[in-house]
Amino acid sequence: MMKKAGVDNIPSRKSTSRQHSQPQLQQQPQPPAYTHQQVYYGQQQGYGQQAGYVQQGYGGAQRPVVVLAQPQPSSVPVGQRPRDFLVPSIFACFCCFWPTGAAAIYFAMESKNALNSGDITNANRYSVIARNLMISSIVIGVIWIAAVIAVYATNYARATATYCANGKC
Repeated sequence: MMKKAGVDNIPSRKSTSRQHSQPQLQQQPQPPAYTHQQVYYGQQQGYGQQAGYVQQGYGGAQRPVVVLAQPQPSSVPVGQRPRDFLVPSIFACFCCFWPTGAAAIYFAMESKNALNSGDITNANRYSVIARNLMISSIVIGVIWIAAVIAVYATNYARATATYCANGKC
């Protein structure tokens, strides 16, 4: 028997012993036909709602989904959690100097959001910025209040001295 190049893998009908030794080709299943189905999403029919359409699968083999990692909740030990300084920042904004107090509130919120998302590095950085802005707001506010009191005291002293110098005391 002569063998041709490339045809020796095709099983012949004459040889039954070769048929069992050669691997059989398996026919793959055909994908399901494309169909439209109406979906009413819990709405009653007859009120003029438009139905949505759901497309069924386009065929192909179903493969299992492998999840490599899942998000974990933030579990930062209490001793290592950065403080967000939100309450002192609000106090500094309303009672001392509002421009730097408002910036301190912003960075305190950013610190809290970064800590909730598990980003400890940015939470620490925003916490330090919020603390520094809160402290500077309190210092500027105290200096401003002291300056206003000094100016009013000086003006009161001058007015009293002028009033008494005129002999009206």
